[in-house]
Amino acid sequence: MLKLKSELKQREFKIKAFANPSYSAILRIYLESFDNELINQTCEALKTQCNENKYKIVGPIALPTKRRIYCLLRSPHVDKDSREHLEIRTYKRIFDIYFTNEPLNDFKLDIPAGVLISSQIRH
Repeated sequence: MLKLKSELKQREFKIKAFANPSYSAILRIYLESFDNELINQTCEALKTQCNENKYKIVGPIALPTKRRIYCLLRSPHVDKDSREHLEIRTYKRIFDIYFTNEPLNDFKLDIPAGVLISSQIRH
């Protein structure tokens, strides 16, 4: 338990040490997808868009992959021992975009259909 608390304090310190007082807000973007290639393409497009607009960006930060395993019977009536395992993996990434008082008007991005995106602004 003490080890976890110390790790959290170190992470908070790193975030505070990186933050620059000239930036007024942070836009945090969460990306989720079942397809690893789609989420990587979206991350690259987001990074190039931020570099073109000269925003300070941190990421992509890869979160742990969530695996859901389903066990199915191959036959509905007999052979209870014959089963099939299927899995769904959910890939997650986080981006932090630091910006000043300027609005994000020219920030447009085409996101593929298989990628879920959510955002949050922190001051």
